[in-house]
Amino acid sequence: MRKILLATTALVAMGGVSAASADVTLSGTASYNYITNSGTGSTGTLAGPGNAEDRDMSTNVDANIAMSSALDNGMSISGLVSLDEGGVDDSGWSIAGDFGTLAFGGTANDGFGSTATGLTADEGITLSTTTGTAAATAVAIPYKTVHNDFIPHSNVSLTLPAVSGFQLGVGITDGATSAADGTQWGLKYSMDAGSMTVDVAYASASTGSAGSDSSSAGATLTMGDTKIVVASNETGTYTADSVGAIYKVSDALTVQGYTGSTEKSDTAGYEVEDTAIGLTYTVTTGLTVSVTHNDFSGKGGTNGVESGTRTVIALDATF
Repeated sequence: MRKILLATTALVAMGGVSAASADVTLSGTASYNYITNSGTGSTGTLAGPGNAEDRDMSTNVDANIAMSSALDNGMSISGLVSLDEGGVDDSGWSIAGDFGTLAFGGTANDGFGSTATGLTADEGITLSTTTGTAAATAVAIPYKTVHNDFIPHSNVSLTLPAVSGFQLGVGITDGATSAADGTQWGLKYSMDAGSMTVDVAYASASTGSAGSDSSSAGATLTMGDTKIVVASNETGTYTADSVGAIYKVSDALTVQGYTGSTEKSDTAGYEVEDTAIGLTYTVTTGLTVSVTHNDFSGKGGTNGVESGTRTVIALDATF
């Protein structure tokens, strides 16, 4: 990672105001993933079982430009631009002060308290999500993942300062249509109990339309080298209950896992189950190798009974 301090004296002189120098940080990540799929639940990019490749590979490289500056009135501002192979991947900026943090774009939605249990280095299922036909898509019953929190990313968010361990966040999302515009909010409580840290959180989101309500409730317990996360997340008529854990075996090795299931209140017999285990080994600072294995199944969805496995071997670098 490389830091560059950009003097703003010339810009300040032109603008007639005073300000501190901007702190600009350049960083990057790179990864190579080797993925194997098996089972009737290997759907790939096409709907219906059996359409995925048994083997897949991907390479990703991202560059991040982070900027920050302290203003004369005590507030601070920061900005982020992330680049990938296709160009600008994400961007956003924020203003922070005694009132909390007002964030826009890619830096928004950082205080809602939603809880996800996907703690492995990589997670995913290849169960089908639609039937593949326009007529049936409207009534398709997809197989939902069990580890997601279902709370969407905001376009604008306000995260208030923590008071006695409590922190409140609110946000709004600008959808493609007026009916897709939404609101989000969340409350998080953190406390230290001797050698343990406990976080309890609840988050909610809705566009106001039928079936659009989502919620996330969970607790995170950290005890030394062990973290345990329990969550119950809902979206529409889907409810996902799951638990995950991370254990730091040594400075170089961590092991992770999660397991859970998703049910649908208006569909008898619907159930998705997913269990994942993984490990991450630090070769040296800035270079890690991880292995993640998922075993999953789904029944009661549009495409009937499906099951499969997914194994990912990843080599990750940070710059």
